[in-house]
Amino acid sequence: MALLAGRASSFWIIGWITLILPSLCWGECSHKDVEFYLSKGFTTAQITALCTAAPPSETHTPAPTSEQAEDSSLSDTTPTSPQAAVVTQDDGHELLKTAIEGYDISLSESALHYTRKLCIEYGEEDLFGFTPKVCANIRSMIGFNDLDVQKAHRKYLIYGPRQIKVKGHIEHEIVGDLEPKHPDARQAILNKIDTGDETDIPIREGIPIERVEATLKKLVI
Repeated sequence: MALLAGRASSFWIIGWITLILPSLCWGECSHKDVEFYLSKGFTTAQITALCTAAPPSETHTPAPTSEQAEDSSLSDTTPTSPQAAVVTQDDGHELLKTAIEGYDISLSESALHYTRKLCIEYGEEDLFGFTPKVCANIRSMIGFNDLDVQKAHRKYLIYGPRQIKVKGHIEHEIVGDLEPKHPDARQAILNKIDTGDETDIPIREGIPIERVEATLKKLVI
């Protein structure tokens, strides 16, 4: 039902744009182009600006076709046209909340916070060859002030979890109880947590890591 409603809404918007823009019958935007712009999140005002062309007798700059816009969307350059769609701060926040391998993710204008579960082995093996294991929830804070977003990489060069290394004002703390509780476990976790002004932000598989890296750089203040 929601899908049908969404399609009906798109058809209504396309029809509305075509109705109010008689110039589209000789302009540069086809019905397919309008559908493409809508799928990319362009507003009706942006589509109107893109598709309004001058009459054939006048000199005009052609509006980009959907194929040209697709090529442009794949580039890393920032659009300078006032009609071009831009990534807002809210869009960047939503991307990071989706991309970071963690939970309880929150962002403000000045910092990123997220929690992840860290499990490590510590101590010596027992008589059966098993090494004690402890897990803890680690809350991390990464400040955006003068943050240096260094590089996106795999943990073990060409394999392992994907990460983005950053340098700046960074804090980590253990939240909640350890699993299991043990006198030496807390210190073992603290020894494993990154210290100093560098850390690696864990990124989920399937998310374009270059886009996440670029978003982090845009949030630096």
